[in-house]
Amino acid sequence: MQLAQRFRDFALREARGNSPLYQQRALDIAEDPAVLAVIAELPTGKQQPNLVLAAARAHGASADSYPDFRHH
Repeated sequence: MQLAQRFRDFALREARGNSPLYQQRALDIAEDPAVLAVIAELPTGKQQPNLVLAAARAHGASADSYPDFRHH
């Protein structure tokens, strides 16, 4: 499965109704080739959207806007 589609699926199937923030961030990432390229460099098991989003938050990624989130 393509990485972008994996993030879209996560947003629509898992995050929807549970986490509006994770839903939006996953959709944002799915449309961002540069961020997807960085994630693609991770081992396959570490590319899971929930892990990527949680790790980003743990490392100080902002919840305010996608551009702020992206810079972390």
